[in-house]
Amino acid sequence: MKPACVALLFAACSPTVDVARVDGGALDGARDAASPPADSGARDLAGSTTCDPGYVEVNGSCVVAPFVDPASRSPSAVCAAWKQGHLLTDGNPWQPGAMQCAPGTLSRAGIDDTLRRSDLFRWLAGLAPVTDDATWDANDQLCAVMEAANGTLNHTPPNTWKCWTQSAYDASSSSNLAFGTGTAADAIDLFMDDSGTPSLGHRRWLCNPPLDGVGVGFAMGFTCYHVFGMGNMTPPTAWQAVPNPGPVPLPVASFSIWSFHSAGANFANATVAVTRKGDGMALPVTVVALAPGYGVDAIGFSHTWAPASGQIYSVAIGGTSLGNVTYDVAPVDCP
Repeated sequence: MKPACVALLFAACSPTVDVARVDGGALDGARDAASPPADSGARDLAGSTTCDPGYVEVNGSCVVAPFVDPASRSPSAVCAAWKQGHLLTDGNPWQPGAMQCAPGTLSRAGIDDTLRRSDLFRWLAGLAPVTDDATWDANDQLCAVMEAANGTLNHTPPNTWKCWTQSAYDASSSSNLAFGTGTAADAIDLFMDDSGTPSLGHRRWLCNPPLDGVGVGFAMGFTCYHVFGMGNMTPPTAWQAVPNPGPVPLPVASFSIWSFHSAGANFANATVAVTRKGDGMALPVTVVALAPGYGVDAIGFSHTWAPASGQIYSVAIGGTSLGNVTYDVAPVDCP
């Protein structure tokens, strides 16, 4: 597993440090097909009939939504999901323990806020939502306290570190790491942007189709988010993209590197072209080779132009084992 950097978005972090490293080999994205499971904590707000992104209401309960092609969604549906996915029900989710190395308490609401944010970005990409695993929640909480006690991020912390335990180490080596946010939920936005990360590793783990059984830890601005659980069904499409086809919130379209993901695809000779459909202008992009081993294989393409709401950007991917793939990205400035 190999790391990536998230915390570099904050002044306290070095933009050259590759901090979210998850060492190991590539994950196998193959999963048996299954019917959408019933909700096991769909994180709808108490007293509300609004289900979180990735879920739909059926007979008063939230269940995992059937696949809907992202390109077929309406701008209003995308903006509603964007708003719902950014709800924070606990802005101060962690209470410290009596001793420095005690895990303290991360509230259930704080965990659910983090899952909701993760589900939003997966829903945008056409992927199933995630659930958390209690064991990994506990391990990641130890990870967050350890990283915070030492004031830095490390996927392979030495046993000389303050608050080192085997469980904290295991979580550090299998989680996306970040610091500098007020909640773990806000770290998800950093993982997805992944500016300055050569591998786009954080984004790719979050958009790994089989991801499930995650863990959430948070302490003093440090987040550990376990990304090696793989319990989801086979993805309904051969590829995913960030930003996604169809309507997409403008902040996602404004990521400086766009990406195209596909399990087992050969991107060695990939080409990328982006055209603004309104005037047919070809927009410059730079293909970014992405190392394998972070979820499914992917290719990145960076740009310096600013996507605009109301425009449509046609993306053409060629030279891959998938043949030629084209899709349209339509940024929406959500209120």
